[in-house]
Amino acid sequence: MSCILYDDSDCVLDHWTLPIELRRNERRSFTRYGERNEVESVSIKAGCRLTVWTEMNYRGSQYVFNAPYTQDRHETLKRDVQLAFLEDNIESVECTCRP
Repeated sequence: MSCILYDDSDCVLDHWTLPIELRRNERRSFTRYGERNEVESVSIKAGCRLTVWTEMNYRGSQYVFNAPYTQDRHETLKRDVQLAFLEDNIESVECTCRP
């Protein structure tokens, strides 16, 4: 998987049975109650980009996580002042990767 979303800090699970995994060039708008506004941490494979939106159907505030070519990126949203507004506030996502 290229981008992985977790419902707890430090890229671990809390209430979800499995993380939400996105393949290269996959996008998803969360419609189920248990997925929407539950993301607290993300993991992005080296060379990939995760774009998130605060509303369904790729609307609302947007933020882009870029992972460098050389290493994966792992973020706990509440630990970064610039990302804290996204914690439990993500409703749409898109994962893209460079060839």
